[in-house]
Amino acid sequence: MLFGDQMISIRIMDGPEGISGFDQKPHTFAGGELVIGRGRDVDLLLPDSSRVISRRHASISMEQGSYFLRDTSANGTTINAKLVGQDDEPVLLADGDELIIGAYRLGLAIVTDTQVSTQKIVPTDEFDLSDLIGRAAPKHTTRQADASKADLEDILNNFVGPKKKN
Repeated sequence: MLFGDQMISIRIMDGPEGISGFDQKPHTFAGGELVIGRGRDVDLLLPDSSRVISRRHASISMEQGSYFLRDTSANGTTINAKLVGQDDEPVLLADGDELIIGAYRLGLAIVTDTQVSTQKIVPTDEFDLSDLIGRAAPKHTTRQADASKADLEDILNNFVGPKKKN
């Protein structure tokens, strides 16, 4: 998030077993609010077939010159080994803090770099959708190449929920 020269940089340090292909380099964000969760409309996407992570699990924003995390989930967020829930006040973040959201461990840095990435964090090309949804979908085979659009939508609905109606 860019406020003056300060931005938040987040690195996925560890994730759920069986999920691979995440880009381990830090991702720097600029803007008003950074939303973290498993939903389609978040800035930091954390795939979670177990649905421990909420669609909009937590947000980071700048207030009075400092960064704060607000948990908006049912299961809470751990910040430096302390569990924070949606009923708690926003928590002041500092450079070097560690967040645990579901099975993900995230490292935070407050940086003063002018290069900014506003892209969503998503798995790299090595990511396999079946890793995301576990037993709900077997690994892709040539026999499955003709799967219908409805089958794919069912799989995606199991992961992120039904598509929003416009």
